[in-house]
Amino acid sequence: MEEYEQQFTPRWLGVAGDDHTPSVGEWEIYLTDNSSFIFYGMEKFINYIPPAKLSALNIPDCSMIYLLDLAETSKSFTRQSKLDVRKSENFLSLEKPVETAMLVSVTGVKCLMANQWHCTLAENANRLKVSMKDLLEGGKTTGESVRLLFTPHQRVQPKTETENEKAPTPEKEGAENQGTERSDDMRPDEKEIQLDRSWYNMVCYGLPNLMVAQV
Repeated sequence: MEEYEQQFTPRWLGVAGDDHTPSVGEWEIYLTDNSSFIFYGMEKFINYIPPAKLSALNIPDCSMIYLLDLAETSKSFTRQSKLDVRKSENFLSLEKPVETAMLVSVTGVKCLMANQWHCTLAENANRLKVSMKDLLEGGKTTGESVRLLFTPHQRVQPKTETENEKAPTPEKEGAENQGTERSDDMRPDEKEIQLDRSWYNMVCYGLPNLMVAQV
């Protein structure tokens, strides 16, 4: 976020680091008074603002909510388990990812980008870094940003100076030429892709064509 502070984020409001834990009233203010909202924290976002409070909000001016929650460590898992034991089955059902998306949609938010299962802090940090680069610097839409998280191997990589200066090799005649053609058919992008489960964690609900404009 500091990378885009001067150009995009000087007017952003919120709480960062270990300043303090926002109250329910603070969460409501951040959701109500802004056109976008980003949550980056441990365990479930719905722990910080109860379902009854969230569903009661009327925030059609909030175009996008980006939930980078469900980050889990051994300590956070223990703490979350102690909290969940005190909750009813119906209450816990509202804290599931899809149900949380339903509650957010009731408030009038146009687009929700959220995780679907627990992940590590490193995975969430990388997801935030890549998404901010796409949304703020790359001018991608919300749908395009999530799609590129699914298929990072299809992301356009900038060419290096060595690749740009590399001249095409002249073709040879006869059998040597045939061997050259066969080797040219093997392109670098045809290498076997090792899929990663974390690629498919983020889902875009709502409008996939929203873009972040500089204000």
